[in-house]
Amino acid sequence: MRGQISLEYLFLSIISVSLLSISLFSLMAIRVYAMEALSILKFSSDVSSLGNTANQVCIMGIGNYRSLFVQQPIFSESVKLDNLWIVRFSSGNFSIVRSSTCPVEGQAYGETQIKNENGIIKISSKDS
Repeated sequence: MRGQISLEYLFLSIISVSLLSISLFSLMAIRVYAMEALSILKFSSDVSSLGNTANQVCIMGIGNYRSLFVQQPIFSESVKLDNLWIVRFSSGNFSIVRSSTCPVEGQAYGETQIKNENGIIKISSKDS
């Protein structure tokens, strides 16, 4: 009788440990996807702030500037298409394209200054 109880206890323990390991594996996978989604949201938010601020500085004219905080390094480059500038913001594996009325160039990270220098929007980090 004791052998049967021990065997049943061993069987239930193996099942419990198996279910626990499957749950932990699933939670780790969910965490990875959540962190990636958070990175995408942060990048999208930073690009939106950069793009909107660059357009404001462009419209306000030469010599104007604004400052903002950017959470991750973002690079920008512009290409002219007809009467509009197409600006590509990128960071790591992420990239977003936006339109602008002025060319935008530079790199942003941390405390960032966006300045209109002779109709060209220069983005530079205050740290560098």
